[in-house]
Amino acid sequence: MARVATEAEPSESGSDQIEAFLIRHIRANPGLGFHAIVATTRAARGVSRATVARHLSRLVRFGDLTRGQGRTYAVSEPTAARPRPIVEVRWFDLDITIRPDGTARTTTHREIRVVSGQIDHLDFTHMTAPREFIWWCSDAARMSWIPAIRSPVRLSTHRLEFALPLKARNPAWKLIQYSEELPVWYRMASDPVKTRPGTRPPHEVAEESESIEVPGHGRSFDLRFTSDSQLGLRVVLPKGYPVTQARSRVRILTNPSAFDAEEETRMANLLEDPWHQDGLRRVGTTFTLGVPRPKVDRHYEIHWSLPSAKQRDRWRATQRPAVG
Repeated sequence: MARVATEAEPSESGSDQIEAFLIRHIRANPGLGFHAIVATTRAARGVSRATVARHLSRLVRFGDLTRGQGRTYAVSEPTAARPRPIVEVRWFDLDITIRPDGTARTTTHREIRVVSGQIDHLDFTHMTAPREFIWWCSDAARMSWIPAIRSPVRLSTHRLEFALPLKARNPAWKLIQYSEELPVWYRMASDPVKTRPGTRPPHEVAEESESIEVPGHGRSFDLRFTSDSQLGLRVVLPKGYPVTQARSRVRILTNPSAFDAEEETRMANLLEDPWHQDGLRRVGTTFTLGVPRPKVDRHYEIHWSLPSAKQRDRWRATQRPAVG
């Protein structure tokens, strides 16, 4: 016969009390079946069968309980293997302001929450170390820098450590913002390429590009989008810069040589709505790519044409030097 836990109840009320009771009861009776748990909890707490089932499901999702064969349950002890945490992304926005010399300032906004398990830090990696890194987080946190030689991924890394781990039990949205000052990174003119007579240089040589993406699997947790999620990528080139055209592409993250034709068609169709700013829009030398309901594991890219070195130099000659 199952033993009913008799420890003093926690000070919390409602859902917290029910889940605390379930954890204590299952710990005292490992391998207990679903129907037995429901019957005992209903008698002890006076709740419905659906309420018990809902809280059992939550505890499994949070990683506090594990399910065995025959709908049996056990408490997940610290040594037990737990599934990877899951982080939801509702908003991800990247602004890039490029200067005439190819240096740039980037600003990123992310809105996330943990929906399964918990995480205690986030890593931001850089292909080249930024000259400056400024950050802000809606939760108490601290930032540290890990040089590439000590980074697990061998890239310069900024690590955001939370004072308290982000947990699925508290699924409030967290806002993270950071800004980077990049050294010379962008080409401002097409590079000359020697080719055989009668052939044209690769199309990409005369273009520059930037992208925004969310991988489905990170190093320590998985990511997914909410149903109302939004990605935004904005590239701001210098005023008057001789760029002639821009286009958007959707590359598959797990296969960089492949493109998602269906998603590219959807992005093109977004331009038919003049009341929204979704899809690729242009105002002067500013390009904005808005992506509602994006997919994970996709590079959403903006490609823009590069002038020749002579065109760039003529444009530079028309620029007035900065005052002050």
